[in-house]
Amino acid sequence: MSILVVRRFRYGDEQAVKQLVTAAHMELLSKLFVATYFKETTLQFLIILTAVIFIFCGVSIKLCWLTFPTLAVLVYICLYIGLVRDVRENIDDLENIDQFYEMNPRTGLWVAQ
Repeated sequence: MSILVVRRFRYGDEQAVKQLVTAAHMELLSKLFVATYFKETTLQFLIILTAVIFIFCGVSIKLCWLTFPTLAVLVYICLYIGLVRDVRENIDDLENIDQFYEMNPRTGLWVAQ
C-alpha cells in the first residue's frame, strides 16, 4: 500500500519539478506527431506536392515518394522545437515561484511525495 503526501513546495524541489514538467511535455511528442502527420489535410498536401514535383519538375516518381518521409522528419522537428519552447516558458515560471504562485495566500505550488 502506498501513501501519498501532498505538501507545499519547498526550496530544493526545483530540479525535480523541472524534470517532471519536461518529461510531461516530451511525453506528448509521439502522440502529437501521429495526430498531425496523419491528418487528412497533411496527407492531401503530400499527394499534391508529389504530383506537382512529378508533373512540373520532371523528377522520377521514385524520388517523388521521398516527400513522405521528408515531411515526416520536418513535422517531427517542428513539433520538437515547439515543445522545447513551451517547456522553456513553463520552466521560466518555475524560476520565479514566489512571483507566480505564492503572491496570493489562496494559491500555491503543491508537490506530491
